[in-house]
Amino acid sequence: MMNRFLLIYSILLCSIYSYATESFDSSNILDTIARDYRNFYSSPVCWQFGAGMGIAGIFANTTGDGKIQDWYQSDLRNSRTDNFAKYVKPFGNGRWTLPIYVGAALLDLFSLENEPLYLLSNWGKMSLRAILVGAPPMLVLQKALGASRPYEATSKWRPFADNNAVSGHAFMGAIPFMTAAKLSDNNALKSFFYICSSLTAISRINDHKHYFSQSLLGWWIAFLSVRSLNSKENRNNFALSPAADGFIIHFSMTF
Repeated sequence: MMNRFLLIYSILLCSIYSYATESFDSSNILDTIARDYRNFYSSPVCWQFGAGMGIAGIFANTTGDGKIQDWYQSDLRNSRTDNFAKYVKPFGNGRWTLPIYVGAALLDLFSLENEPLYLLSNWGKMSLRAILVGAPPMLVLQKALGASRPYEATSKWRPFADNNAVSGHAFMGAIPFMTAAKLSDNNALKSFFYICSSLTAISRINDHKHYFSQSLLGWWIAFLSVRSLNSKENRNNFALSPAADGFIIHFSMTF
């Protein structure tokens, strides 16, 4: 029920934003969202999506998830990590964050010449767009892969047996920090925001609500969703160079 609420709520709020802008041009926002979807489902991003699923699948369907969970719960978790998780978990709660994104997006109604307000407005718009792009595959995979929570069963993928294979909190909690990183030109600040984007995902492991693979998938879908907001940043560089005993594959990704 919460997942359905999250998807419907985000669509409604984004629609409210699109009709409340100065131009009242709904076609503009629809064209933008359509472009975001084309970018997200482009060949390079699909390969990256598959790679992320492959890595998560290795942990989920072997003893990897269980070992990480046991190690974290027995060796790392304490009252301090519990308190920390309590503070970062709300970033992944759409009931609280979605109205904030809409409010930020609507700031462009008041002043486009004020640089802080302009950046904050863009941050809100981009966060909403990323959710609209990433929420559908996230919700589908939650059920399709069928994994359970740590206190319920193992992390093994059992199609349609359960609905916890992807952490929704990890997805939602990563969005605001990744969009902030995308808007920043300072590399140190970008790095800081990307580190912060993982905190809600870590809190779900700490709270024994999700396995590592499930938190990873939520974070990865958020990452690809935000990168899809600009087609230029979806370009990854591959190169094949000859070497003495074969070939060397070079790969680079823009963050």
